[in-house]
Amino acid sequence: MVRVDTRKMIARRISPRLPTDRLSAAPSGGREWRRGTGGSNPARGPTCRRSRLLAGLALGLCLCLGLGTTARAAQTEIGFLGERVKIHFHPPLRTGPQDPHPLKVEIPRLNLVILLLENYLGYLTKLGKLPESMGLTIHYYPDGSDEFVPGSNRIMITELGWNHLLEQVNGHLKKAAEGTKKYLIDNAGSLVQIRDQLERITDTFEQRSGFTNLSDSLVALSPESDFALLGTDAAIVSRPTETHNQLAIVRAAGSGSLLLPSGRGDYSQFRLSADRTCLAFTEGSEAKLLNLETKEVTPLFPPTTRILLDWAWSPTGRVLAGIALDRSTSAREIFLYDAAAKEQLTFFQGQADFSGDYQFAYPYWAPNGQRLLFTTGNQISLLDLSTRRLHANIVSTARSVSEIVWSSDSQSFAYVEVEGKTRDKNEFNDRDLRGWTLRRCYVTPTGQAIEDPAQTHTSRSTLKLVGFWTLDRVLFLEGHLVSPRLQECVQNLSGQMAARLTPTPGLKQGGSGPAARTAATTGFVDLPLKYCWVIKNLDGRFQNVYDTGYGHRNHLFVEEQVTTWFLGLRLPEGIPARQETYNLLPSPYPYQERNVTICQDLPPDQVKGLTDMVKGYNLRRFEISESLDRIFFLSNTRGMSTLWSGEISGLAKVEVPSGSDDEREAGSSGEGEGEGSGGLPDTLPGEALPFGGGGALPGDALPLPPL
Repeated sequence: MVRVDTRKMIARRISPRLPTDRLSAAPSGGREWRRGTGGSNPARGPTCRRSRLLAGLALGLCLCLGLGTTARAAQTEIGFLGERVKIHFHPPLRTGPQDPHPLKVEIPRLNLVILLLENYLGYLTKLGKLPESMGLTIHYYPDGSDEFVPGSNRIMITELGWNHLLEQVNGHLKKAAEGTKKYLIDNAGSLVQIRDQLERITDTFEQRSGFTNLSDSLVALSPESDFALLGTDAAIVSRPTETHNQLAIVRAAGSGSLLLPSGRGDYSQFRLSADRTCLAFTEGSEAKLLNLETKEVTPLFPPTTRILLDWAWSPTGRVLAGIALDRSTSAREIFLYDAAAKEQLTFFQGQADFSGDYQFAYPYWAPNGQRLLFTTGNQISLLDLSTRRLHANIVSTARSVSEIVWSSDSQSFAYVEVEGKTRDKNEFNDRDLRGWTLRRCYVTPTGQAIEDPAQTHTSRSTLKLVGFWTLDRVLFLEGHLVSPRLQECVQNLSGQMAARLTPTPGLKQGGSGPAARTAATTGFVDLPLKYCWVIKNLDGRFQNVYDTGYGHRNHLFVEEQVTTWFLGLRLPEGIPARQETYNLLPSPYPYQERNVTICQDLPPDQVKGLTDMVKGYNLRRFEISESLDRIFFLSNTRGMSTLWSGEISGLAKVEVPSGSDDEREAGSSGEGEGEGSGGLPDTLPGEALPFGGGGALPGDALPLPPL
C-alpha cells in the first residue's frame, strides 16, 4: 500500500507564496517562501480506497481554486533575457525559516551566468564556429521537473555549478553546430578569462542626463547587485563571482579597487559607520566588521549560535547595536559592540526585566550616540551608554507602537501608538482603526519617561512622524490614508497628507528633567506642504525580485523594505533635512520598516523628473547622498547592472521609456495633474486646523511663533 501525503501535495499545488508572520518566523534573510511547481504524481501503482479518496480531494481542491500548473508556472517564472541567451528561472519550492532566502543567492548568480554565456557565444562566433543567429534558451529548475520538453535550442539545468552548466551547454552546442568541439571551454576559470566582448549601449538616459557610471572605475564582466555609499563620490559594491560575490570600491573619479575577495558565503546587509572607517556586513549568515583602513575583518559572533536580524551604528561613534536570534531557543538578544575597543558591551545582559520579545529588530539611536531605544511593540526600553545603565519598559501601552523619533538634543522622544486592526488583510484603510495617538516624552537623568500632555494629539487619520522642529515641537504628517491591494512604487500623496506641528511644550525642561508647567502654549500649526511624493522599493512584502531598470537582462533581489518620502518643506536653520524612522505596523500598512524622509523645497520640474525617472525606469535600488543633491542607483539600461550617480538638478526633464506606465497615462483625463505642480491643495486633509483668517497659507514654511 502506498500512502499519499496530501499535506505535501497540497503545499506543492497551492499558493506560490504563503506569507509568514513578522520576523519571528523570518529572521534576516530567511523569510519562509513557497511556490507551486509542476510536480509529478506522488503516488503511483495500486492504492487503497482511502489514499485514492484523499488524493481525489486534494486534486478537487486544486481544480476548485483554479491554480493550474501551466498558468502558475508562467506567473512564478523569472526571465533573464539577453541578446542570444535567455534563462527562465523556476524558483525552488521552499526554504527553512533559518536559511537564507533561496533567491538571495540565485538572482545575482544568474545575472553573472547570462553575461558569461553571452560572452561565450560571442567568442565562438568571432572564431567563426557559431552563427550569429544561434541562441540558447535555458530553463533552470532547482527542484527538477518532469514536465520540461527539450527542444532544438532549449536545455534544462537543475543546479548552477559551473561544471554542470558547461556540460549541458557544451553538449547542446556540439549537436547544434558542427566543428565546435575542440573550441569549447569546460571549466569556469577559462570561461571567466575570456575577453569581455559584450557591447555596451552608449546612448542611455543616464548619459544624456550627464550622470557618471561609477562601475567604469573598475571594469569587470560582473554586474553590481548592491551598494553602500562611501561619501558623495564613491561607493562599496557587491559583485557576483563564479563562487559567491566580492566587495569592491568604485569611484566617480579615479580607479576602483577590490576590497574583499569571494568568501565562504555571500556578502550582504551593509551598514557603514558614521566616520566611514568601518563596514558591518554579513558573510552568509555570519556577522562581521571590516576596518576599511586596515582591511582587518572581525567576526561578531559564531553563526552557529545566532542569526543577525538587524543592526545600526551610533550616529557619532563606532558602537554597533542590533538584535540577533538565538538558533537553539529562538529568543531575540540585544547586542552592543564597540568597534574602537573591539569588545562586546554586556552591562545590560542577564537582567530579567529586559528579556522582552524584541520582535522589531531596530535600535533607535539618539543623535548624541549615548542613548538608544528598543521596543517590543508595546513597551519601550532605554539603554544609556554614558551611565552604562539599563532602564526597562520606560513606556508601556496596551496599543501598538508604530514609530519613534528622537529630539535633536537627545533629551526627549516622540512616538505614535495605534489602536485596532484593519479589516482587510490586503487593503489598508485607516478608518478601520480606532485611532492614532502622538505622544512626546522627556527622558530624565534617572531614566524615566515623562509625557508632556500639551503635545499629545489623537486622530482618526494616519499619523506619521517626521522629526523635531524648533521650540521643541514635533513635525508630523496627518491625513486619511487608503492603500489598495495593487500599488505603484511611486505615489503622490500631495493632496492627502498635511504637514503639522504640535504645540510648544507644556513642561519646562530643567537640569534634572521636566519640572513646572510653562505659560500657555501655542496651538497646532499647519505648514504649507508643496508636495508629498512617496517611493517604495518593494511592491509588496513578499515581492523581492525586480528588473534592474528596463532591460530584463539583470534582476535585483531586494529584501529590506525602504520607503522614501520627499516633502516640499523649507526647514529652519539647524533642523536636519534628512530623517530616518522605522515603522512597526504590520501588513497591509503600505509603508512598513525603514522610512527615509527628505525635506526640500525643490522646483516642481526636478521633483517630477526624479519621480518620472524612478517610475519609468523601474529603479528599485537607489540612495540619496547626505548632501541631498546627488542620487545613486543601479540600472541595466547599458546592458548589465551598473552603478550610476548624478546631480538631482539634472533631472528637470527625463525621457520616459516607450511603453511605460507614464506614456500610457499621458492620454488619460489628466486627473491629479495639479498635485505634483508645487501648488497647495485647496483644503487641508487629515482634520488639520487651518491658520486663522482667510487667504493663502504663509510662505517659506515658517510657523506663526517666531523661530
